[in-house]
Amino acid sequence: MPNGEDKQPKQYEVTDANAMAIVLVGVGLSIFVLVGFVICVFLLTWYNVREPATQFRASDLALQHEPWDTVLRLQKAPGEVLIEFKKEQANTADGWSVLSERPPVFRIPIDVAMDIVVENGALPDFSVLATEQGGD
Repeated sequence: MPNGEDKQPKQYEVTDANAMAIVLVGVGLSIFVLVGFVICVFLLTWYNVREPATQFRASDLALQHEPWDTVLRLQKAPGEVLIEFKKEQANTADGWSVLSERPPVFRIPIDVAMDIVVENGALPDFSVLATEQGGD
């Protein structure tokens, strides 16, 4: 062998694992889990012993205010109401109407409005029309 060194195969650790440390860690972990379990059971029973939520008492701040009066109610037939709403929206989008005489505000169908934009590059200036009719 060169330099007089004996080449020995690599060996594993000479000392064993500390059995006492492993046992102490296991016992400590078991005690920790047991104490945590006891605390959880105690808290759950303590919360169940307290008065039930049905015996709720309003706070002083809540008693100072009037209850909200709302007209919002659940619908008996939401499908029919939705169909009616969609019909109204379609009529609004596709219909012609005058929203205001002064200043002149008109509702026109979306397709017609898109055609006007394509032809003119923008919607007409309605302020000019208003001044022609004597508006401010």
